[in-house]
Amino acid sequence: MKTLLLLRHGKTEPHGARGDKDRHLTAIGRQEAAETGKKIAELIRDIGTLGSVVSSDAARAEETAEIAVASVGYGGKITLEPDIYNAELDTLLDIVRSLSDRDASVVIVGHNPGFEYLVASLAKEGTLPPRLSTGSLAHMQFEVERWRQIRPGTAKLVAVYEPGARG
Repeated sequence: MKTLLLLRHGKTEPHGARGDKDRHLTAIGRQEAAETGKKIAELIRDIGTLGSVVSSDAARAEETAEIAVASVGYGGKITLEPDIYNAELDTLLDIVRSLSDRDASVVIVGHNPGFEYLVASLAKEGTLPPRLSTGSLAHMQFEVERWRQIRPGTAKLVAVYEPGARG
């Protein structure tokens, strides 16, 4: 079985000094990332070890990843994947399918609308498409041995978790 945790970045400042990719988290965004990190830590206790963390290279996503996995005690490297930023559904599917089979559970940190499209595409038929607000986490499970076996409509959407802070 494979577990995919899709984490949307926390709330961000409206403008970045060098453009959209340079937008950083606000205080609320850092709080969202920390709260969601605690939820990830709870989930990892139940599902086992966190295999890897992959993040968009946008500042807000990288900051979210760093804060969230600090709660888990993750000692590995956060892999920055530039293709997550502004990704179309097919690109996100390719990223998921290219994950290392050594990893039974992976956190991917990124953006909407791509993440909402990805969850809606992967979830089994009849699953209501989720809304992923800032800092939200979609918990998905797949009955496969290899990430490349993942196809649309094959995931169990276990839950969507939202941090309590809003603003």
